[in-house]
Order: sequence, then C-alpha cells, then structure tokens
Amino acid sequence: MSEQQNYNRYEDEIDIKELFMVIWKGKLVIIAITLIFAILTGIVTVFLIDPVYEAKLDIIVNIPETFNTKYGEYRMLMSTNEQYINLIQSNDVLKNTMEDMNFDMNNSSIQNFSSRISITKDDKKPNSFNIKVQASSPDEALQATISLYKNYIDYLNKTIKTRSSDYFINYYLTELKKDEDSLKSDNILLEQYKEMLNEIPQTINQKDALGSININSVDYVVLENILNENYKKVELDIINLEQVIFGLENKINLSKQYIDELNQIKISIANNDELSLEFFKVVDESVHLTSEPIAPTNKTSPSTTLNIVIGAVIGGMISVIYVLIKKYWFTKTK
Repeated sequence: MSEQQNYNRYEDEIDIKELFMVIWKGKLVIIAITLIFAILTGIVTVFLIDPVYEAKLDIIVNIPETFNTKYGEYRMLMSTNEQYINLIQSNDVLKNTMEDMNFDMNNSSIQNFSSRISITKDDKKPNSFNIKVQASSPDEALQATISLYKNYIDYLNKTIKTRSSDYFINYYLTELKKDEDSLKSDNILLEQYKEMLNEIPQTINQKDALGSININSVDYVVLENILNENYKKVELDIINLEQVIFGLENKINLSKQYIDELNQIKISIANNDELSLEFFKVVDESVHLTSEPIAPTNKTSPSTTLNIVIGAVIGGMISVIYVLIKKYWFTKTK
C-alpha cells in the first residue's frame, strides 16, 4: 500500500527539470508578453500619465515669542517656528495662490493642491524648512512656488499686524478709560483742596494766639506772623495733585494719538497701503529665503524606467503562468 502511494505521489509531482524545459520551450511567448507589457507600460507612462515636476523653497523661520514696538511689547500667539511654517498650507494662502495660477477653485481642487505641497524640516540647519511644490510642468511648478511664498509672507504680515494692532487698540482703549476716570476723580479732589485752601489762613499771628491763652510774660520775643502749617500742607497736596493730573492728561493724549495711529494702520493693512509696511516688521526680519527658487529640469514622477521595469516583471510573471497553465492544465484535460 505504501509503495502504491509513493508511486502516485511521484506521478503527481512536477519534475523541476521538466518545469524548466516547459518554460524554456515557451520562451518566445514569455519574451513577447514581457515586451508587450513593458512597451505598453512605457507608452502609458509617457503619453497618458501627467508628469510631475517639483520646485523647492528653502525657508528660515525664526520668529521670537515677544516683539517690541513703538506701542509696547507684543507677545506672539504661536510659540514654535513649526506652527508658523505650517501656515503655508492655510486656506487663505492656498486660495490666493490658486487664483494667481488660475487654478480651479472648488473644494476638491484646494485639497488636491494642498496635497501637492510638502514640508520637511532640515535637521542640519536650525529653524530651516524645505517646501516642495508639485506641478505638471517646470514653469508651472516654479510660478506656483513663487506665488505660494509671496502669499504666505503676505498672509503672515497681514495676520500678525492685524492681531497686534487690535491688541494695542484694546490695550490703549482700556488704559484711556481708566486714566479718564482717574483724571475725573483727581479734578474733583483738586477742587476740594482749593476750596479747603481758601478757608485756611495762610499765616498765624502769634501775639493773638498767645493772647487767646492768657500768657502774661515779657521774657520772650513775639513774632507778628508765622506760616500756617495746615495751609502749607494743603498747598503741597495741591501741587502734587496738579502734577498727577498733568501726567494723566499727557498719558490720555498719547493714548488717543496711538489709538488714531493704530486705526489708520488697520485701514492701511486692509488696503495694502505703504503705511502698514512700517508697522511691526517681525515677519520681514524673521522669515527669509536662503536662495531663490528655480525651475526643475527633470520630472519627479512617474519614472518611465521604473514603470517599464515593473511592467516587464508583471508581464514576465503573467507569461510564465500562462505557459505553465497551457502545458499542465489544458494538456491534462484533453
């Protein structure tokens, strides 16, 4: 029984040499199918798949957490340079870039354009980032990269300047209200001091004062008049309060001046006027291109050579399977 089983198993097994000979005999078919797949893959890659070209930006971002301005110190809302560089893929930047490039503006296109932008950090250089933009032609890749950077800088400038001007406007409005309230109360107090001063005699007659307490002595000299200490104290309080009021009035006038200036700056920011260029130059001082972008000379993908190789491998596998099936399946079923 065992010998019979071994014999049957031997009959069912495919000899490796026989298998190799079957493949060798079908070599023309295998070569033909492999070439067909390789050629078809090459044709599809060259003529039917859109090429992808990639332009590159090397950007250094080093924005501090706090920044001093004419109007005071401003603390930035973001704390890391990675957060700032990621704004290059914000919707406003993408939309403005797509408008510059006359791209389709539907939602799927915006998402598609965002997927064509990649951000990587250069570990060898502190605060240095590589931005790659993909497009279907070298010129389009270059123009899209230039437009993206311009819109990114404009967006950073406009956002940071608007937020900082709003912050300072709110700050000085609060200070103005507080100082006006203080000025009002100090003016009321000043009038009270002045009325009090009018009721206090400036000098005191010593002779009359001594007479009122019935002191009878001729062993001392009596001065006719001496300065009233109460009068002197109230007079000094008035002088100090007037200085405080003078300082408050100057501070109020300065706050009003700053509020007017900042409101004008906000208008100029909205209108992209030159006045906004002079305010809060943190972006201009903290974001730089290490070099100007250039048009790519070679496409990034698809790789024609790699696709032809892949097509040839797939074709070779299919052709070998075809030859084996034709020999062992269809032959046995006859």
